[in-house]
Amino acid sequence: MPGGAHWAAPSFAGNAQLITILMSGSLAPLVGTDSIWLWLSADGTSGSSSTF
Repeated sequence: MPGGAHWAAPSFAGNAQLITILMSGSLAPLVGTDSIWLWLSADGTSGSSSTF
């Protein structure tokens, strides 16, 4: 992520069946508990969730 971005660098986790991407807040007005999750499944489904 570029310096001064309001989001921290994303974290990735996954295997052959599921990929998850998480981004968390870094700078005001966001905080570390502000998060966005995205997931992609091998069966073609996907989803997202967030907390602020």
